[in-house]
Amino acid sequence: MKNLILSLILAILLPTLLIADPSEHPDLQPAKQHMEDVLGEFESKILEFRASEALNEDWGKRFPAEVYFVFCDGGRLLSILDKFENYAKNDSAIRIAAINLSLTAEVRASDRKSLIGASVIFSLIQSKAADKLPKFDAKRLAEIINFAGFEAAVSKGEQIDGIDCWLTNLRQDSDKRTMLTGYSFDISTITNFATGLTKAQQGTEAFINSVNRSTYSGIPVFRFDMSVVPGREKVLPTGFLNILAEIATAAGSTGGALGALRVSPPIYLENKFEIPVEISVEDLIDNEWEKIQSAILAARADKFTVSMISDDGVQDGGHTMTLKISGEL
Repeated sequence: MKNLILSLILAILLPTLLIADPSEHPDLQPAKQHMEDVLGEFESKILEFRASEALNEDWGKRFPAEVYFVFCDGGRLLSILDKFENYAKNDSAIRIAAINLSLTAEVRASDRKSLIGASVIFSLIQSKAADKLPKFDAKRLAEIINFAGFEAAVSKGEQIDGIDCWLTNLRQDSDKRTMLTGYSFDISTITNFATGLTKAQQGTEAFINSVNRSTYSGIPVFRFDMSVVPGREKVLPTGFLNILAEIATAAGSTGGALGALRVSPPIYLENKFEIPVEISVEDLIDNEWEKIQSAILAARADKFTVSMISDDGVQDGGHTMTLKISGEL
């Protein structure tokens, strides 16, 4: 009797023990091979493949998974993603939920092009209606990569002609919110980038979260963080980006240099908005702070107003002040 019970337990547990790693589940292997074949077309391969236990849904089964690989030329990403989702076998489909791209420190030996690391979060859907599920919307990624790729404009301490802006990180989540980090040589390029993304699709807001003075391979640059959010009921007028550029330019006028610009989320008040902005000025020449401060507060664009919340004095990053940008929606 005891032997019979033991045999029954082993019969139940053995399949689970044999597949201790969910990524080795037999149902996932055809999809994994499909991705490997696709990447082979782009001179790449799977470096990591992870999966969670299958989830049983009312409509079928879903395997949450993630694949990591490196590739060159950000413009090829859209073709890779599209071919991933072309998988269709035995009432199964691959559907991408999110993607995270990061510029690596490595280059391709043949042409010295930068290698981009890509983490793609997806699900293998098993359902008779799997092929009818909506595919990943990569339109915004295409717009971003078309404006700024992943090839740096600086190499071995020298600036490369023809590149004004480049990305180091780009992430699009399942809610279609996009976050990106990049570098540029001037503020106007950054604000023009954000303006273009805002105008590309109604209800989309590109918001510059921060700008910091930095160096890249010894060359002075500005590092920026930006968020792009679709489906906004209230969208800031694009003139806001113009006044942000005016403020940054004033901070870098004679007698100082822009150190950092940190922009807080907008506060909406009926048909108006207020945005706190912290700004720091470095490399100050004696007695020039008051002139720079006056120039910052005098910035005007499309009926926006700038007022001072506080003068925080000299901080580690330079002379710092907190402003409030106000305007109408």
